Amino acid sequence: MKITGILMALFTSVLLYFSFPNFINQGLFVPSFFLIWGAFIPVLFVILKQDSVKGAFWNMYLSGFVFYAAGLYWFKNIYPMGVFAYVSWFALAAYLPVWLAIPAAICVYLKKRFDTEILLSLPALLTFGEYIREWMFSGFPLLTPAQSQFMAPEILQILKLTGAHGLNYIIYFFNTAAALLILKKIEIKSTQNIAALTVFGAVLIAAVLSVFIFKDAKEKGTAYNAVILQANIDQDVNWDVNYRINVLNTVRRMVKEAQMCGPDIFVWPETAFPGMFAADASAPSEIAGWSEKPAMHLIGSDFSLYKEGEMKYYNSVFALSKDGVTTGSYSKFHLVPFGEYVPFASTFKFIKKVVRRYGYIGFEKGDKIEPITVDGLKAAPLICYDGLFPEISTAFASKGADFFAHLSYETWYGRTPASAQIFTNTLLRAVENDRYLVRCVASGMSGIVSNTGRITISSGLFEKSMLCGKIYVKENAAKTPYTKYKDWFAFFILLFFGAAAFLKAKK
Repeated sequence: MKITGILMALFTSVLLYFSFPNFINQGLFVPSFFLIWGAFIPVLFVILKQDSVKGAFWNMYLSGFVFYAAGLYWFKNIYPMGVFAYVSWFALAAYLPVWLAIPAAICVYLKKRFDTEILLSLPALLTFGEYIREWMFSGFPLLTPAQSQFMAPEILQILKLTGAHGLNYIIYFFNTAAALLILKKIEIKSTQNIAALTVFGAVLIAAVLSVFIFKDAKEKGTAYNAVILQANIDQDVNWDVNYRINVLNTVRRMVKEAQMCGPDIFVWPETAFPGMFAADASAPSEIAGWSEKPAMHLIGSDFSLYKEGEMKYYNSVFALSKDGVTTGSYSKFHLVPFGEYVPFASTFKFIKKVVRRYGYIGFEKGDKIEPITVDGLKAAPLICYDGLFPEISTAFASKGADFFAHLSYETWYGRTPASAQIFTNTLLRAVENDRYLVRCVASGMSGIVSNTGRITISSGLFEKSMLCGKIYVKENAAKTPYTKYKDWFAFFILLFFGAAAFLKAKK
């Protein structure tokens, strides 16, 4: 690569980095979020000017590598992973750009080989690349282009129709068109370009109409007072009797303090209960008795079950009704590779034996995605990593969930933009499914998100916070098109591109 190409690729990396929560703006206020609308122009300028397949791959790859390496630097802080934290950081930074670089290389190849228009191919393939990284090798959909627009809820409403893929496509199309116009390499009269502009126009019109069609649930819904219990207690200590007493006393005081807002729902952080809630016979009645006004609790706790000749462990959420009865539970469905389980350990038994030999006991994956019904409400618990994967949220919403509750930990990441990045990605699940979301994290950032993606209340990092805010639940809420049809847009745009490219090649 020439020095000019390297500099332009790095310029794209910088613009992308500051479009998301970063080391300067580590919270939920990122005034530079709009930069992504032009972030890809520098690298695309070089790629389209050079017209080299190899150059397209490596320039785009460099942009992505530097962006992801900078954006995910907080991975190195996960000290329980030891040196593997650094390995994971580098591996992600090296792997994720592939889904930017491959589409770029394919587009240049198709342009040279079949004269396929870049405006048709590049936005479509980049959008499908985002879809692939959402699930390939367990998936890692953090820092997707749509996520950067969390400060502009109006822009996010298209997610109810297309999911994040529709907004990703709009952003990629805008960048591609701008680069082509700068280089004067766009032929408006081209049949392929007309087709691409027609689809883009239709998606853009749908995005505008979505702003007027989808309204905040508070206009039609029933209000509930939700309380977030961000206790800011270090869980990375020995869980002895004193620790249990300290945690429960801290949470009890917060529950008492919350009485002034007339609580209906208390949400605890991930694994916040000091011990095994399901095995603690006195816990349900004790916790229910803390509140003067009867209220439900969603409690994060470890859970163990003797199954298949051995003890299995789960990362779970338990629902406690107003009268102190445990009405249901949910176990985390999407576990963190190497953090909560070792890949292939269930298939290759020797792996499990090896890791247990060194004191590691992994969690088991939950066996179902089912809302927890408590006091007439259907709660959809999302535990940590669950919140990043749209298919889990849509499964809950398809089964009638009234609201989402995101329980997380995130303390290990330290004072970095990690918590804000996770928050702003999980926020998309509320928009996609038209449901309110309550997020409770052990040490921040916690908050409430409306069904339109508006953050109504939030906390800071590493502070003890009792947050009280309203959520609104629509009776018999309709399923959004995205809830019903999931990732249809990613496949539609790929098929549309494929059909247009095939017809061009056939001619």
